[in-house]
Amino acid sequence: MLSIKVSSAVPLDDMQVLVFFEDGSVKKFDVKTLIPDYPEFEDLKNPDLFNLLRVEPGGYGISWNEDLDCSEGELYE
Repeated sequence: MLSIKVSSAVPLDDMQVLVFFEDGSVKKFDVKTLIPDYPEFEDLKNPDLFNLLRVEPGGYGISWNEDLDCSEGELYE
């Protein structure tokens, strides 16, 4: 599958992220859905940490710190 890169991302309320992709599509991603399988994402309930959201270099996903990130494929699905 051809990778679709993230061009920008905006943190929203309730652990949601609005993700803009290079192909022009826009998706809303609910980070809370990751917590059952990846409990470390529970740290993002802290708004100060959640708002540190940034796009990874090259558009390969988003991240909050060295330990918390999501790939572009996961965000696009």
